[in-house]
Amino acid sequence: MKLIKLIVCFLLFSLSITVQAQDVVIDEDKSSKDTTTIVKNAFFKLFTGKPGKAAFYGLIAPGGGQIYNKKWWKLPLVYGIEGFLVYRIVDSSTNYNRYQEAYIANLNGGNIIIDNTNDINIIRRRRNNYRKDREYAYVFFIGGHLITIFEAFIDRHLMDFDVSDDLSFVPIVTEIGLFTGVTYRIPLNKTKEINFNNF
Repeated sequence: MKLIKLIVCFLLFSLSITVQAQDVVIDEDKSSKDTTTIVKNAFFKLFTGKPGKAAFYGLIAPGGGQIYNKKWWKLPLVYGIEGFLVYRIVDSSTNYNRYQEAYIANLNGGNIIIDNTNDINIIRRRRNNYRKDREYAYVFFIGGHLITIFEAFIDRHLMDFDVSDDLSFVPIVTEIGLFTGVTYRIPLNKTKEINFNNF
């Protein structure tokens, strides 16, 4: 539980920080003077543009970014991952509560048998294991949700990325000082010429 509180506090703290940027102003005397500009709400600039909208929708609802990108085949993967992680949270929480109640009852002199044991040391050890499992499940759920958000964000970027069919290397001889070298260039963003006379 302490780990979850620590993560929530860290997220709230990171959202409240404003980003500071340095601007360099050059005077006519060629001297430079530093000024500080405070940029407010820099976090929300992440959600601008089409990739930002995909990330925003993914943040609001599981699979929202994939729906915005119209990648329907990814929805079963997203819901499968997040559904499994929710199941792990619920299952470990239920078992933790069962063992916690049995542990407290046996401490107070009761004789509660849970999963064929009433040994207080075994009950305490199993309770601690289920508490650890629950905390890990929360961390994995947050991580899994963030992965689906990043996937939608990156996928939207790649949808607008122009990839040419010609990916051949073009060697170019260059002179670097006294030495002659060879550099390679990949021709990207070339447009194909279509000859309409053949139609």
